[in-house]
Amino acid sequence: NAPQLSAFMGYIVTRTLDGRAHEIKGYTIAVEALGRPADFDPVADPIVRVEAGRLRRAIDSYYASEGADDPVRIVVARGSYIPSFVPGPASDAAALEPSAFAATPLPSPTGEAGKLAGEAASAPADAVDAVFAAGAAREGQDPAPAATVQAAVRRTATDVSRPPRWPRYAALGVAALACVGVMAWALLPLAGRFARSPGADAAIETSAAKALPSISVVALQSNDPMVDDASRQFSESLTDALARFDEFVILDPGAQPKGVAQAGHPASYRLEHRGQLSGGSVTAVMRLIHPASGRVVWTTNLDQDAAIISEPRQLRELARRVVVRLAQPYGVIHGDLRAQNLAGSQMHCIVKTYDYWNEPTEGRHAEVRGCLEAAVRSDPLFHPAWALLAMIHLDEYRIGYNPREGLALDRARHAAQKAVSLSPESARALQALMAVQTVSGETDAAIRTGFAAVRRNPYDTDILADLGARLTQAGRAREGRPLLLRAADLNMARPAWHDFYLYLSAREIGDAAGAKAALRSLELIDAPLALLGRALAASDAGKPDYAAAAMQKLSDLSPVFERDAGEFLDRAFFAPDVRSMLIEALNKGGLGTLRKG
Repeated sequence: NAPQLSAFMGYIVTRTLDGRAHEIKGYTIAVEALGRPADFDPVADPIVRVEAGRLRRAIDSYYASEGADDPVRIVVARGSYIPSFVPGPASDAAALEPSAFAATPLPSPTGEAGKLAGEAASAPADAVDAVFAAGAAREGQDPAPAATVQAAVRRTATDVSRPPRWPRYAALGVAALACVGVMAWALLPLAGRFARSPGADAAIETSAAKALPSISVVALQSNDPMVDDASRQFSESLTDALARFDEFVILDPGAQPKGVAQAGHPASYRLEHRGQLSGGSVTAVMRLIHPASGRVVWTTNLDQDAAIISEPRQLRELARRVVVRLAQPYGVIHGDLRAQNLAGSQMHCIVKTYDYWNEPTEGRHAEVRGCLEAAVRSDPLFHPAWALLAMIHLDEYRIGYNPREGLALDRARHAAQKAVSLSPESARALQALMAVQTVSGETDAAIRTGFAAVRRNPYDTDILADLGARLTQAGRAREGRPLLLRAADLNMARPAWHDFYLYLSAREIGDAAGAKAALRSLELIDAPLALLGRALAASDAGKPDYAAAAMQKLSDLSPVFERDAGEFLDRAFFAPDVRSMLIEALNKGGLGTLRKG
């Protein structure tokens, strides 16, 4: 929608791809792209420098929103008009510089990470990014042909100046994945999405819209045009990050949400923000409002240096920090939903499922399973319930909760595949598929799926921790631990299984301080994995009585562990070396002689 920017972008990209980058000068851009006369004087007329600045901002905005999953990114560095082309988050992992996760770093760990493991527990962004890039490279495939990459660049060059169109995320993700030739395991469910009619896609979207809370991001005007422009960019970044969570319906930036009864949602929220410039600083005043009741659910003032107004990257990072706090499964919005009377709604099942994982019991498992099964019976297109139901079926298989006729693992796989087929771009559906693949012994496929889930939503601490756990189970604790630490730092209300894998990863790499710090959290709750961690720690400390007591409680909670502790570990599908280590420790703790094979 900006002809000059489109012409500028098309000119510099085409010249570069045609091997004529040496022709790109301020004068040639002005005359050949922007239509200036042949006597154009670049010293007297700054049009090229002005438009180049606008173009860089447009590019930043595009890759922060609609182009987030593009396989190739176009970069126009300051001080030059010649573009460079770098791999995007969905590009070939073997050639990848830090991937999507690295390109969109989460806040640097503070506070809670220090409590978890002292100085050794700190997981700076570059450490997490390095792990993610290395893991992605391990799972990569052959580079895309040069012609395919050039085609992607040319497409981006024509699209980058268009305004965000949020519904196109799925199509862009599919195009990006196809461009680099992802593995067949990912292509099959995506192909199913193309096979559906537009009416079917609309029905799936309508299903989610009826059941999930809506969120509208509203930038309130200030008395400074520059601040208002920055606020609009901030809104776009907030909306982009929020849209990655499957449990919410995100309205267009600036749209006013309807009332609960009108929209058919169990709850709706409005995230308002206003920038206030004072001297050398700017304050972002933010409020999360529940419009139906008028309640202010959350509010904060974020003080920043005034330079942030002209720094899109810093604005995006600030937006991500806000969204991590609000939208993660154990964040502010889920906490508010938990306090509401949602009984009988599909969202009630989702909230109850996360409560169950925070403190799992057989009674809660039965309640949640029944709720989710009723949800998918009433609306078979409601993909978030299918994803969660897959993981609930896995607890029947792994822990032995509420066994029924037939194979629980088959039910889990069916539910995960159903979630992915309904919403291939859903991070939660990919997380469910990763869990099923892990328990089925498909370790390599599970880790590939986990990286795909994190690329889709690097702000969800449950997914970060889950991928870290899978890597730890696979004997790759050094890769999994930074992800677990990042998730722990961002989520002080995390469930016990997070802390178990924090403990196990520290134990595997010989980090005694980290293991001791994680153990403190495991002592607070009698969940199956928390008890397993306590038994291991007691055994290591030469306290067989304490180890035996923890294992007795675990036997009381888990029918599978009570029947055969070795089978319990088998069903969690630890790598052979990890499993042998656990068996040896449990034997030392007085459980008896367990098989190590």
